[in-house]
Amino acid sequence: MSILSITTDITGEIGIVPRLVRISCNDSFSVITTAGYLNSANKVGYQFQPSDLVCMAYGANVNISKLFRLSLSGATITLVPITTALTLPVTTGDLVSFADNNGNTMDSGIAANKVLTTSIVTTSKVSLEVSEDVCKSKLQY
Repeated sequence: MSILSITTDITGEIGIVPRLVRISCNDSFSVITTAGYLNSANKVGYQFQPSDLVCMAYGANVNISKLFRLSLSGATITLVPITTALTLPVTTGDLVSFADNNGNTMDSGIAANKVLTTSIVTTSKVSLEVSEDVCKSKLQY
């Protein structure tokens, strides 16, 4: 398994911080997050910066994508996944809402299929009926 491609600089984006580095490989998550995984790419001329964000496509079929930041410790480069916390439990099909000002999310308790139940459009007016589960009202324009 190996790194298949690396793109560090895109025309017109030179000097942009943070730089978005794109990497594709057919290695697993546990392999790419091992300390020193990108050191071989660094040795063949790719220069990584502490502020770089890495968009990585990985997996046996290169079908999983995730955003990483770099952790540089001496000459060792480590990919650290960028994640946000999800407050559990959640219900499949419910809308997501923010749990705090840090970007963490939680289940809103509102089913996505209950938000908009009917939309009727005519030539003279639009009638929009909002589900009773959400606000128990009917709006007309």
